[in-house]
Amino acid sequence: MVRILSGGAEGADIAFENEALSKGHEAVSFSFKGHKTESRRVKLLSFEQLIKADSLLFLCAKKLNRTFPTKSDYVNNLLRRNFYQIASSQCVVAIAGLEFNKKNVKGGTGWAVEMAKLFDITLFLFDQEACKWYSFTNEEGIEHWIEEETTPSLKHYKRVTGIGSRKLTDNGANSIKAVMSTISDVKQTYQNRMEK
Repeated sequence: MVRILSGGAEGADIAFENEALSKGHEAVSFSFKGHKTESRRVKLLSFEQLIKADSLLFLCAKKLNRTFPTKSDYVNNLLRRNFYQIASSQCVVAIAGLEFNKKNVKGGTGWAVEMAKLFDITLFLFDQEACKWYSFTNEEGIEHWIEEETTPSLKHYKRVTGIGSRKLTDNGANSIKAVMSTISDVKQTYQNRMEK
């Protein structure tokens, strides 16, 4: 059984959760008091848990050329909850676009992706604008996104973070279905065994 981790945001996060649950897998969406989510599998984080991410967010802000803390406590907590999506993951799958520099991922997803880079976690990106899959590599301190010819496989991972844009395109939604199809369908496997 696979556990899909996310932040419970509309768009890609909820799409990953729905795909996981439809296949009989677990889903956990990290959240905090005052956060609105449609997730059915919420893990509420305390303020004390959230602020443990601050030192890592300062590093990410520097690498991304962004600011932390932001002017909004709500946005700060959204960024902080990213830590919990990433910290226990074996693989991160992000559905978002690349910035003009082709190094950083756009939007709030970029913060979580940067954390995954710092933790040296396997990282895949579906760029909704380019309609291409990429994998991340860091060779001798030089970071690269390498274009993949096929949908990456998740069959070797038990804890996968599925995150991305709130503005999920049809191509983005189809990419989630495709990547999630690489893990076993627990419900189908159970049904097949019952029929034997």
